[in-house]
Amino acid sequence: MTSEHLISEAPVRAPAVRVATAGSEPGSSARFARSPDALPLVGLSVSAILWAVALFQLDTDAIGDFGLLDAFPTTMYVAFGLLVSSMILAVHRRATDRVLAAHVGLLVLMLHATPAIRYETLRYAWSWKHLGIVHELTTQHWIDGSGRDLAIYHNWPGFFSAAATWLGTAVDPRGWAGLAQWAPPAFQLLYALAAYAVLQNLTDDRRVVWLGVWLFAIANWIGQDYFAPQSMAFFLFLVTCALALRFASHPTTITRRPRERNSTAHAIGTPRGEPATEATRRATRLLVVALATAIVVTHPLTPFVLIAALVALTVTGVVRDRRLALYVMAVQVVWLFTGARGFSGDRGRDLLAGFGALRSNLDASLEDASRADAAQRLVSTAGRAEVALLVLLAAVGLWRRTRRGTWDVAAAVLIATPLVIIAANSYGGEATFRVYLFALPFLAFVAATAFAPDERAWRPITAVVALAVSGALLAATLFAYYGKEQWTHFTESEVRAAELVFDDAPTGSLIIEGTDNYPARFARVNDLVFLNLAAEPRASREEVVSDPAATIATWLDDRRYPDAYLIITASQRAEARSLGLFPAGGLDRIERELLTSPLVEVLYRDDDAVVFSRREITNG
Repeated sequence: MTSEHLISEAPVRAPAVRVATAGSEPGSSARFARSPDALPLVGLSVSAILWAVALFQLDTDAIGDFGLLDAFPTTMYVAFGLLVSSMILAVHRRATDRVLAAHVGLLVLMLHATPAIRYETLRYAWSWKHLGIVHELTTQHWIDGSGRDLAIYHNWPGFFSAAATWLGTAVDPRGWAGLAQWAPPAFQLLYALAAYAVLQNLTDDRRVVWLGVWLFAIANWIGQDYFAPQSMAFFLFLVTCALALRFASHPTTITRRPRERNSTAHAIGTPRGEPATEATRRATRLLVVALATAIVVTHPLTPFVLIAALVALTVTGVVRDRRLALYVMAVQVVWLFTGARGFSGDRGRDLLAGFGALRSNLDASLEDASRADAAQRLVSTAGRAEVALLVLLAAVGLWRRTRRGTWDVAAAVLIATPLVIIAANSYGGEATFRVYLFALPFLAFVAATAFAPDERAWRPITAVVALAVSGALLAATLFAYYGKEQWTHFTESEVRAAELVFDDAPTGSLIIEGTDNYPARFARVNDLVFLNLAAEPRASREEVVSDPAATIATWLDDRRYPDAYLIITASQRAEARSLGLFPAGGLDRIERELLTSPLVEVLYRDDDAVVFSRREITNG
């Protein structure tokens, strides 16, 4: 019989068709409903939808004494609350890494992309100043460090050189501000990714890792994520720590049974896989040196924190490759005596003067909120309370772990080493904030262990407590991070007024500012003379406010300068009012009296900005 006959005689069967009826397919849908990802995905999706709705409802004109919090619609707060609940549920149910990462990513976007989406101009005065430096590099091909304000950028140009190379070739200058607006969400996403890379080397407990990353993202209110060298350097610092802990370390957590103090210690939280080969260790050294070089040429402070961290990890036996710290120190020394030799020589004595002066450095770093209004005092208190809560949680975590005979050596070392900042210098009054920033990923990790020092300790009540703490931390962050938007957010009118001054002022002109908080660029900082009224001694400020027309007019008419300008903006008025920089209504009074003075001329004026200049008197 031929194959054709076999084929023809074979019974023909219709393809099986399965008709889905209600309740007849318990497989995939039922399995998904029972999966640990199901409810967290629903919460994540609804949170994202509510956030999108809130973005349409948000009115930036409603920004008030509590910053963006006054402008948030109810749907935004509901979205935050639902997302926090969904994340803790996801941790409790052991959701997959993708779902947990999506929750962290959405939190970062909600916190940091909201201003980028809704603000019409670039946020933060320092972002505008840094764009001016990039403009200087793209047009003059160097940073003029002869002036004191630009000297530090001239000696640490890494970030600006990279930005100028990219922006100058890929983006029209008119679009730079719009692109820089996205720096905060971009850097915060990179921080979260780097924090995950670090924390997974400290424990094998996925819940602790993701809860630590979550707490880090929630509690990062410092604002060092804008278009700035520190933002890039902090990310590179975290990546370097992750490499050192992954490929160049002994176990990072040591465990003994509490009642067997003389027993042999064994390790948990060791790097995954086989021990690093010699080739891997060599590659790690090269990567660390490359990252350290990028940090060293970018930011003056971060290399010292990195060196302190590597030295401390080496001394405590966590990092076994002793050459890592030596290599990074060598790179730092070489740069200080070559690329940064001008700054090191001219101002090195000033920097050394603050070394070891712990009390004075700390006092200079603590914000004086006594003159601020009630809203800003609450904002300041919220930030400090959040730091205190996180430190308390970290202390509880360390206590609970040590009671079980577990010592988180690497985490403790990396929490402590940023204190070198305060020991070295007040860093312009920001030392305590920088200490918190560098310690935060590791504080968040140890704080996460407070809820469950080991996997067996996680219970439903643990999730409830984690939810309450996450909610409290997020509430404090909303105040601390958004509470100053009334002067960090600029309108298009303020940008136009600043451009009028900086584009038209002849070289050597005098620029009088109410405060330095407006969209000013550093591109011409060495070409112009600046007088910041808010930085003057208090007696001088009171004198100006008492008779602004005569005082300001006299300054504007000073013929030592080719021209002279006074710029006052809405953001300056908000900052001065909130922080008590002038007697009550000081900038408003200055503006009001100058508008009626025949001695000055109004070049620009609307609700958000005014620019005065000297009045040229003509004959006849």
